[in-house]
Amino acid sequence: MNPQSLPTAETIAIGTELTIGQVLDTNTAYAAAGLERLGFRVVCTRAVPDDWALMRHAMEEALGRSLVTIVTGGLGPTKDDFTKAVLHEIFGGELVEDARTLRAVEERLRRLGIEMLQSNHDQCLVPSTCEVLHNDFGTAPGMVFRRGEHLLVSLPGVPYEMEGLFRERVTPLLQSLTSGARFHRTVSLYGTPESTLAEELKDWESSLAPVFSLAYLPSPQGIRLRLTGNGVATPEMHQLADLRLAELEKLLGDRIFGHGEEDMPMALARMLRAGGRSLATAESCTAGRLGALLTAEPGASHFYRGGVVAYSDDAKLRLLGLDAQRLAREGAVSQWTAEAMARAVRERLGADYGLATTGLMGPEGDGTDTPVGTLWVAWAGARGVGSRRVTMGNLRRVNLERSAFLALNSLRLFMLGE
Repeated sequence: MNPQSLPTAETIAIGTELTIGQVLDTNTAYAAAGLERLGFRVVCTRAVPDDWALMRHAMEEALGRSLVTIVTGGLGPTKDDFTKAVLHEIFGGELVEDARTLRAVEERLRRLGIEMLQSNHDQCLVPSTCEVLHNDFGTAPGMVFRRGEHLLVSLPGVPYEMEGLFRERVTPLLQSLTSGARFHRTVSLYGTPESTLAEELKDWESSLAPVFSLAYLPSPQGIRLRLTGNGVATPEMHQLADLRLAELEKLLGDRIFGHGEEDMPMALARMLRAGGRSLATAESCTAGRLGALLTAEPGASHFYRGGVVAYSDDAKLRLLGLDAQRLAREGAVSQWTAEAMARAVRERLGADYGLATTGLMGPEGDGTDTPVGTLWVAWAGARGVGSRRVTMGNLRRVNLERSAFLALNSLRLFMLGE
């Protein structure tokens, strides 16, 4: 199937905070990914400020171009939230009270001990021309409007409310509009630059049938390879995709750490839980990022003993018991320090593994000969201690993210080698 023949969809994110870069728009990414999974071809995503004329123009344009439009934001109780008013102007009808939404809002506010205001009541008024999507995650309901075969779905801008409504209400609504003709297989890997990887896979990629396409999605967290099938999603097509994916896994080996939505922290957590092993972290330059990544998913208490953020030399001495003279001689950013930190946190927290980071993240140096962007990672386990040095650039935020994921991957490879 030609991707151009898929039903089209687009997204509009409402809010001046988005267009001036004050708030990161995660709703568009979530909605676009959901639409793709359902078999739509997303032809446009845009952010529009809180401007009546611009909002109406964007919505009218989308209604004339795409089968489905997802609009997020502008449904709150404040004066700058007027998406509903714009939609009322476009689709007409009367504003009517939705009794189910009113009861839900009253109950939610009562539980929170908050007085019901007129602005809260106004959120329960919807145009009579819409179908209400009841919101179990917040106060503002979603709305579905129809113009001929075209659908416009308006959802709250609060990310967890938008995601919940899209998952529970919008997905079932849209499933009947597509054949589910597009599907993806995704693997994630770490440790190979994108250009090197493309050269390594060029023969395999060239051998793909026309119905498949491969996309490279690089980030400091690794590279995601997305194999897309642009055909009728028959069992035979899925089987062929699985065979091609198996070939890819054979080519890339241990560099692959995850499938689908599994990221590096999730992959390491899976390995630790499967082996009944525990982990403790000692962080200098990453300053708690390892612990935050590892505990972001439920169930971390099954494998994560805890962590020590020893950012200063004094903290390394007091919290991890490093030798003061040796630390002064070797320096904070050194192989000895990283390995000593990994050993110490493993022993002090009684974990199977210790993982440590120390480095110079930039953009300025520390007055020594250590280059900006230097990272030492060390790991300790029952079969010994290991470490590696990496030199990155001088972009601090990028270095911090890369350091955390490089450390997690280093422990993953150490565990695979046991």
